[in-house]
Amino acid sequence: MWAQNSTHPETMEIQKLLNEIQTWKDKYSALADEVSTMEKDTLSIQSLVDQLQNSVDNQKSKIGEYEEKINRNEQEHKENIRIMLEENGKLELQIQHIKETSEHLEKETENLKKICSPGLIKKMVFKGNVGNNMSSLSVKHQIKYPVNGGSALITFQKPSVAQQIIAAQQHKVNVDECWINVKAEAVELSVLNSITVSKIIFNQPFLQMKKLECNRTVLITGIPDITENDNLRDLLEIHFQKPSNGGGDVQDLVYCPEGQHTVALFEDEDDGPLRE
Repeated sequence: MWAQNSTHPETMEIQKLLNEIQTWKDKYSALADEVSTMEKDTLSIQSLVDQLQNSVDNQKSKIGEYEEKINRNEQEHKENIRIMLEENGKLELQIQHIKETSEHLEKETENLKKICSPGLIKKMVFKGNVGNNMSSLSVKHQIKYPVNGGSALITFQKPSVAQQIIAAQQHKVNVDECWINVKAEAVELSVLNSITVSKIIFNQPFLQMKKLECNRTVLITGIPDITENDNLRDLLEIHFQKPSNGGGDVQDLVYCPEGQHTVALFEDEDDGPLRE
C-alpha cells in the first residue's frame, strides 16, 4: 500500500525534475531549429551578398569602360575641332588671297581696257592659195602688247644679243651710285596665223593661232622708280649696250614707270615694238 502512494515527497520531486528536464529539452530543440534556420538564412544572405558584390563589380567595370570611352571620344572630338579650326584658318587665308588676287586682276583688266582695243588693226592680205574645195588666207597684222609699270621693252640690233640677255635672266644695273636687280624675259605674242574658209560651210571659218617669241626684243621687269624717267631710261640703255654686261647695240627702248601702263605695237616677230 505504501509503494503505490503517489504523493510521496521524493517521488513528486523527481517528477518535477523530469518535467523541467523535458521542458529544457523542448527549448533546446526549438533553439536548435532556430539556429539551423538562421544558418540557412545566413547562407542565403551571403549568397545574395556575393551576387550583389559581383553585380557591383560588373557595374564598376562597365562604368570604367564607359568613362574611358567618353574620355577617348572627348579627345578625338577636341582633335577634330582643332583640325577643323586649323583648316578653317587656312581656308580663310586662301579666300583672302583669292579676293586680293581677284581685285588685282580686276584693276589690271580695267587698266588694259583703257590702253588696249580688241581686234585686228591692220587689214588682212589674200595671198592667193586656192584649191578646188577650199580657199585659204594668210594674215599679217599688228599686235598690241601691254607693258605694266616698272618694266621696259628693249629691242637689240642682233637677235643673238637678245638671247644672251634672256639667258642671263638676272641683271644688276647701276643707277645713281646704287644697284638695282632687274629680270629679263622673252616677249611672247599670241597671233592669228591663218584663216581657212570652206566653200561649203562659208560661215564657219577655221582660225589657226600660233605663239611667237620676239627674236630681238626683251622684256625687263622689276625696275623701281628711284630717279627721273628720262635718266632711268638712259641708264638702262647704257647698261644693256655694254658687251661686258652681255649686251649690244640697242635699236629702241620703251620704258613704262611704276604706277603707269602703256602699250607696245608689234608688226612682226623680227621687228621691234612701234610707239603708239
